[in-house]
Amino acid sequence: MKTVWDNFWKEKGKSMEWSQKDVLYSEGMSELSNKILNHLNKDTLKEVSLLELGAGMGITSLFFGYKGADVTLLDMSKEAKPLAKEYWRKHAKHNYIIADLFTFKSKEKYDIGVT
Repeated sequence: MKTVWDNFWKEKGKSMEWSQKDVLYSEGMSELSNKILNHLNKDTLKEVSLLELGAGMGITSLFFGYKGADVTLLDMSKEAKPLAKEYWRKHAKHNYIIADLFTFKSKEKYDIGVT
């Protein structure tokens, strides 16, 4: 499976166009973040830690990182990491872990996980 994803990101990842603007100003993501904040009883995403499983470039989590969440991206493909770094470069910081989500173990606790 790892080889499949490495090949995908290596061959197609750079040619994929995912507009950061569409993600960052998405009404749907804004609504979702409000629901998460209400559920966690927090006032701001700066108080939230998030783990995205099977993250690839981390498109799903970019909004949360931009709004101040502590974001960790987890993916088994080493080819996706530099694409994520470039995709996030101007908008937010993130951590990136290359690991299989089925065997990943962490002492870190996260407020929310997304896929």
